[in-house]
Amino acid sequence: MKQLEALKGLPEASRVWTFEYRAWDDSVLAKLDPQLEELAALAREARALVGRVERSCDDPDRFRRLEKELLSASRLLESRANAFADAGLIPAGAREVARTAGDLAGSMSIFKWNEGKFDGPSSYYTNGKRARLHGGREFSFDALRGALDEALIIGGREVGLWILEDRARAGLRPPLLEAVDRSARRPGVADFAERLKSAEEPDGPLLSRIRAVAG
Repeated sequence: MKQLEALKGLPEASRVWTFEYRAWDDSVLAKLDPQLEELAALAREARALVGRVERSCDDPDRFRRLEKELLSASRLLESRANAFADAGLIPAGAREVARTAGDLAGSMSIFKWNEGKFDGPSSYYTNGKRARLHGGREFSFDALRGALDEALIIGGREVGLWILEDRARAGLRPPLLEAVDRSARRPGVADFAERLKSAEEPDGPLLSRIRAVAG
């Protein structure tokens, strides 16, 4: 009652508090690996599309015949990956797929050939040099594939962070251990799977390692 009386004398703005809590339940754990599989499926589709574009570039005339179709497929994939990022639990991995598809789409209009040999994308806006992908890497089809590999690692790291946060929320217990085991071989998860299941592994250092660029 003394505390109540003290509050009555405070201005309205001073009687507001923010409480942080983990607003999910065990149902999230069951969604993690299926979403990693969905990310992997998007990455496989993007990789196949990169291969189609690469093969078409062997002949500039062939590419020009297919350009509209390939551009449409790239933009559609970019849109789907962004929608997955908006709705899903692993947005950073999905955004990486979206950006890679966007890089592919945005480069097509400035593809160049030199004596019939593909010479990459370049234009006045790139100072005549080969265009770069998001992150600053020079355009190449291998670089696009590398970005898709990284997307899977990023998504796996996001799942690792979910697991770690859930461990802090409710502790080590069968649903959490099962969730780790389901994704234990996935890129980005494999390096941390056993540590995520260890009661002796401190949360803080493990959090920092999962967030780091290199495991």
